[in-house]
Amino acid sequence: MNTPTPGRWASTEWREDTLEWGMRALSRHGLTLRAWTQPHARPWSTALRLETDADPVWLKAPGDGARFEVPLLVLLAELDLPNVPRPLEHDLDRGLILLPDGGEVSRIAHGGTTPPAQMAEYLALYGQLQRLTEPHVEAFVA
Repeated sequence: MNTPTPGRWASTEWREDTLEWGMRALSRHGLTLRAWTQPHARPWSTALRLETDADPVWLKAPGDGARFEVPLLVLLAELDLPNVPRPLEHDLDRGLILLPDGGEVSRIAHGGTTPPAQMAEYLALYGQLQRLTEPHVEAFVA
């Protein structure tokens, strides 16, 4: 499929193919797809929220310029770093990754704006993650 993103994500063919991949991936984890939505399709990514017979999961497709995100998330999970989502499945060729639900978005949980004290906590965790990845810089470059 040669249509650039985000136009590709609006096509029935892409959705059907992607949902088929997602259903196979879910079944490998003992899950069944009940319903799905596509909350957004932006130039940098789209995500399908997959409602299952257990918890929801997210099937993310980074945009053409951000496909590095799939192997990056896989590598971060392999390094077993804290506060990093653990992908359930991924497909490097298709640029797809299936992720567990991470909970409510912070700005929504806080009524529209994340408080400064909470942002400070997030930034501290991000700094910690950066320091923990320093020894693995060659793996990230590769």
